[in-house]
Amino acid sequence: MRNVARLLLLAAAALLVVWGCSEEDEPVTGTLAGRVIFHGQWPDSGTVQLSIFQNWSTTPCSWCAEAAGGPPSYYTEAHYFHDPDTTNGDGPDTMTYTISGITLGTYGAVAIGWRAPVISDVACDEPVIGLYGADPFTSDSIPQSVTFTSAQPMVEGADVHAYFNIPAPAGCDSPGTISGVVRVNEPWPPEGLLVLITAYPFTPWHAPTGAPAYFPLLTSQDTVFQFTPRYGTYYLSIWNNVAPPTIPFWYGSCGVRTAQRDARPDGILINALHPEAANIVLEGQSPPPHYISGNVTFNGTRPAEGLLVLFSTFMYTPEHEPSGMPSGYYAITNPSETLYAMTGLPAGTYYVSLWNNLPPPNVPTFYGAYGYTAGSDVDPDPVTLGATAATWGVTHVDISGNP
Repeated sequence: MRNVARLLLLAAAALLVVWGCSEEDEPVTGTLAGRVIFHGQWPDSGTVQLSIFQNWSTTPCSWCAEAAGGPPSYYTEAHYFHDPDTTNGDGPDTMTYTISGITLGTYGAVAIGWRAPVISDVACDEPVIGLYGADPFTSDSIPQSVTFTSAQPMVEGADVHAYFNIPAPAGCDSPGTISGVVRVNEPWPPEGLLVLITAYPFTPWHAPTGAPAYFPLLTSQDTVFQFTPRYGTYYLSIWNNVAPPTIPFWYGSCGVRTAQRDARPDGILINALHPEAANIVLEGQSPPPHYISGNVTFNGTRPAEGLLVLFSTFMYTPEHEPSGMPSGYYAITNPSETLYAMTGLPAGTYYVSLWNNLPPPNVPTFYGAYGYTAGSDVDPDPVTLGATAATWGVTHVDISGNP
């Protein structure tokens, strides 16, 4: 009996080993392998990368950098590809690649891209030079997707032709120049700052509507920036140099002048008549300024003198007399303007109210306040600015005004 029991235990142990090996051998990630055949002259600077994208748009330009539906899921290191033979002119040069550890599933595109040392324009400075399954010189410009499954985790032979001589997008061969200097008082963030250039106003109270280009400033002595964008109108802003998903802090924007109660960014026009905007002084504030912003809805005809958004550390309504001087104000004189913003307020608790824009000694008219309802809730809601990212600035402090 002892021998039988011992044999049973040994058999059970053997089965556990077999089952364990079976589970460990079950593939949980995929691998992509293939070649990249480079055509044309390698650039003198910048990096070449292969990236795998989960999503890739096919319209309106399936070959553009903007077709990427978000950041790449996987990519080679920045210096993975390099010119293997600098003596053979335009090539072609063939190099192999392998990317492992890919989560199983379907990916919309495998792309080869070149990235300039400084990104002034995504379309110009991060062009797509190769797509797996596509040819830029024919009508076949839609990339081929790749799928990794537990049954077939390995995708081999994913060869991509990359062309350094693809014609640049319209406007990239005749860009303008925007340059200047950043003035931000100490302390500088340890991670440095980024100067962003966008084709739309970009502040904490203006939602982004596209991908910005950027210029890094890593130390307080590194203050000069330069962009070479295509013709158009652009906006400059300053943020700290943190990687997503960390939320960056805003340090300032061109045209936003806290001391003058002006929170409207200024656009910079670049065209054939004015191809260069130089000597721009981009001022920021450190530590990054607090801010409160929102929209005003006025139920009726606005007063001819316009509206005034008032910020105070005390409740200020017909039911609450003022107990000191207001902390700041923001004038809305354009009848079609609704967005307001106040920057540079110290940390603390504030109340936001709406009046007409009459200078003293005139008695202003009260129209409403944040969290105020005449006749039922006459205590406005406070807005707290604190020391954390969540309370550093507050947006959507909306006010409804009634004449």
